[in-house]
Amino acid sequence: MSDPVLLTDWHPVAPARRLDEARPVAAKLLGTDIVLWRDAEGAAHAWQDRCPHRGTRLSIGRIEHGGLTCAYHGWRFAPDGRCMHVPSQPGQLPADSARPKSFRIEERYGLAWVCLGEPARGVLPFPEHDDPKLRKVLCGPYDVASSGPRIVENFLDMAHFAFVHAGVLGDPARTEVRDYRVDPWSDGAGGTGLMATQCFAWQPQTNSLAHGGSEVEYTYRVVRPLTAILTKVPDVQQGFHEAISLHVQPVEEESSRVWLVMAMTNFEQDEATLREFQDRVHDADLARERAQREHDETEERSAVLERGPLPVPLKLRNAPTPLMKSMGYAGGYRYPHNFEGNYVPEEYLPDELQGSRFYEPSDSGEEARIKERLEALRKKRDGQ
Repeated sequence: MSDPVLLTDWHPVAPARRLDEARPVAAKLLGTDIVLWRDAEGAAHAWQDRCPHRGTRLSIGRIEHGGLTCAYHGWRFAPDGRCMHVPSQPGQLPADSARPKSFRIEERYGLAWVCLGEPARGVLPFPEHDDPKLRKVLCGPYDVASSGPRIVENFLDMAHFAFVHAGVLGDPARTEVRDYRVDPWSDGAGGTGLMATQCFAWQPQTNSLAHGGSEVEYTYRVVRPLTAILTKVPDVQQGFHEAISLHVQPVEEESSRVWLVMAMTNFEQDEATLREFQDRVHDADLARERAQREHDETEERSAVLERGPLPVPLKLRNAPTPLMKSMGYAGGYRYPHNFEGNYVPEEYLPDELQGSRFYEPSDSGEEARIKERLEALRKKRDGQ
């Protein structure tokens, strides 16, 4: 979880309103445990969830007397991170270096956003959220045992509507995905990516207000590796407009939390009804993802049992799409792979591959050397 593009980008980690509850909020981002809290002046803070004294989680502590107090020995830390009180030695303070590691935090679109590195740019623009004529609703979070790129890919995939969302977003009798336009696009804030337009689909119930089917025009915008924004305009609901911004919080390599920010003209229904519709859509995707994951894992176990662990050509699990590659995202793989594109459990890798997320030989000589080593390991395994 050390991809530089992700480390220098902003990711949502919690609803901003959670920070108003006068207690610390625990979160996790890219394998890093984080504590969020708001000080007496109203400023939000994001720190590593670890007290520099004895390593206790600061998220189980308290916000009091202008700072965040650790639950173990009561050390209290000021908003700038310095220790301001040690109960057992009230007349002494530790060295100035005894501070929790801090991260950048912003509040936008009802979410708290954190960047673990030096931000390459600001939180991405979502202009529909700034439109006073549109209603804003936050949905989620939805926990998914999958990588971020795979979730974004599913969000952009119209071909699954008729099968996974039959009767709602798709019709099994209308499965064709017509040609659409894809053009370079800039968000006006330094982000560049792609925009897909003229994307049409027939939907039995395109939104929670809809009654009866309609042709719906979609537009997709993608400028960050783990974010995509869609707009949809149905033919039969004159004046209806809806924009949904999907944001993936990468918790671990194959564990994600999904947030949806909606901006729409639907002022008639309550928020519970609007969220329930999105929950239904998500639950159908989650059931499909769970079934696919179980199938992949069964394939992996069978391949190892039937063909041995060296090298087994297993399915790519976390591969970056061409779009992700164009934005500099390297991605990762469930197992490291060798020069042939096959996948090898790490314990069977040559020493030079141990601990790698993925590996590509730098030249033909290195490729030959690795091939020779793998062949020797194969013969040893087979008793030759």
